[in-house]
Formats: sequence, structure tokens, C-alpha cells
Amino acid sequence: MASTNIDEWGLVRSDQEETEESYFVSMTDIMVGLLFIFIIMLMVFGLMLKIETESTRNTQANLRQVVTETKIEVEDIQDVDSLRTQMLRDIEGRLNDVGVRVIVREENGVLQLPDEILFASEEYMLSTEGRLAIGHLARALDAILPCYANSASSPTASGCLSAVPETAQLEAVFVEGHTDKDGTQQYNWSLSARRAINTFIELDGQSRIATKLLNENGQFLFSISGYGENRPVRLGDTDEDKDQNRRIDLRFVMSVSHEEALERVQSRLEAAIADDDSP
Repeated sequence: MASTNIDEWGLVRSDQEETEESYFVSMTDIMVGLLFIFIIMLMVFGLMLKIETESTRNTQANLRQVVTETKIEVEDIQDVDSLRTQMLRDIEGRLNDVGVRVIVREENGVLQLPDEILFASEEYMLSTEGRLAIGHLARALDAILPCYANSASSPTASGCLSAVPETAQLEAVFVEGHTDKDGTQQYNWSLSARRAINTFIELDGQSRIATKLLNENGQFLFSISGYGENRPVRLGDTDEDKDQNRRIDLRFVMSVSHEEALERVQSRLEAAIADDDSP
């Protein structure tokens, strides 16, 4: 059975849409690895061509150009991942300065807020401590996110400490609710979704930019999801495992498409081969 997913307006989102958005993040390292493998294959192919006749010189030159351009493509993707990590660490640093403990999961672009600082047991309304923590989070996001969002929707981006390239813009920010596996799935889905909704409502109430920032397609950045017990970070049954799994995640997705990058590499290779076959 699929999880209950609710968007920023409180509407249920389709499983297919949520799966595509979440897998887009989790496949990042795999896609970058595939690009590297493809580069190595091209290099081997280029070396094999050295033993061929004079007629292959154009192909060799074209393939060398493809390899060079693909290396640049991979470096750009890695730069975007590094900038996202920098953004997460900047947010974490601001929260640590005011005593709010969070966990950064760099590989997934996730800022994790433990359940214990936001909600009492079995509750979906934020505690007094939780509202204070979300207020600190709102101020950190107000200061940092405009540097990574669509400049047309970020009038406060001029306060950024360093220039962020346009290729490192935010595509989406997901506020995700999670529970442990105590209780029924239906109960946990409802609890996690309500907690995510109330977290965003409080964030929006204390933030200047939460419902103002847009991505490069003019769409709102923030969305809301409830996953219940179905995406644990710890698989055990101890109290410590359950504490880790009860959480609110902020997942940051950057606007870089690894699928499009692979398509560009394929197009370059096909063009190089076509040029050699032409009279």
C-alpha cells in the first residue's frame, strides 16, 4: 500500500508524482557514476581507434571533444551537489548557534529535525519548544534560501555572502513527516502528514519567504508529504532506533537533471560518429 502524500495546499498527491520526486534525489550518485563509466568507455574506444587507418582521425578528434565536454558536465553536477551541501551546513550552523540540534544527511540533501524537539508523544500540534525551534529555522531559511532560489522571486538574495551560479538553483523543498512503526499504518500516515502540515504552517507563519520563493519554472518551492513508518533511517526496534525514525525532514532538491545530462552525452557521441560517416 502506498503512503499518503499531501501537497502545500493540503491536497493528496499521487504516488507516482511523489515517487518520481523522491527517487530523483536518491539516484544522484548512481547517475553521476554512470556518467563516469561512460567517459571511461569513450576513452577506451578512443585508444582502440589509434590502431586504425588515417580515415579515423576525424572520429578520434570528435570523440576527444565529446570526452572533454562530458568531463565538464560531470564537474558541473558535482559542483551543484557541493553547493547543496554548503547550503545545508550553513543552515545547520545557524541553528546550532541558537541551540537547535539538527542532523544533515548530505547524500540525500536532507535536514532532519528530531521529533523530540517539535512534538509531544502521539501529538501532531507543535509544542512550545517546537514552535521556538521552527522560528529559528524560519530565520535561517530566510537568510540562506534566497541565495539558491530563482533570482526573480528572491529580492533578498543580495545579502548572500558569495555568488551562487544559476545552475545551482533550488527545484523544490519537501517538508516530510515520519513516524516509528508503533501503531497501525493508517494511524502513522495520518500522524506524519498532520505533523508535516503543522510544521509548514508554523514555518510559513514565522518566515518572510516560505510561500514567496519560486523555482526556475515559476512554481512554489515548498511541498508537504507524510510517509508514516515507511521510510525509516534505522531498521531496528530499540528505543533509540524509534527516536531516530520519528522526525521531520526538509529535503532540498536542486534543479539539475542527470537524465538530461546523459542524453546530451549520447547526442554528442552520435553526432561525432555521424560526422565521420559523412562523405
